[in-house]
Amino acid sequence: PMANGVPVTGYAVQMQALGDGGAEPALFTEVLVDAAETRCTVGGLQIGKSYRLRVRAVNEAGPGEWSEAVVYSPLAGKPTAVRDGIELSSSDQGHVRAEWDTADGNGSRVTHYAVEMP
Repeated sequence: PMANGVPVTGYAVQMQALGDGGAEPALFTEVLVDAAETRCTVGGLQIGKSYRLRVRAVNEAGPGEWSEAVVYSPLAGKPTAVRDGIELSSSDQGHVRAEWDTADGNGSRVTHYAVEMP
């Protein structure tokens, strides 16, 4: 791509973790991306935190203006499977008791369990 007649040589991507409840935001972390790419993956994000990201092109004349910043908040994933299996016991005929260890909510609280018996 060209910028003012000079080829773009790369992109600078900045990410900033936003502060919690009035705390000052952290400094920007910057990643440089090759001009052939128009995407990058930024890792290490924490569920429940918000991040501000912005991008600018760079060429031999220097960096361009920053894009408008966007805010991103990673979502929690699906819970993990119940660990260590399920224990079944019976107190009387016609009833069964099922017990299991808690599942990891993968960034969110587990709200309920679905129990199916074939």
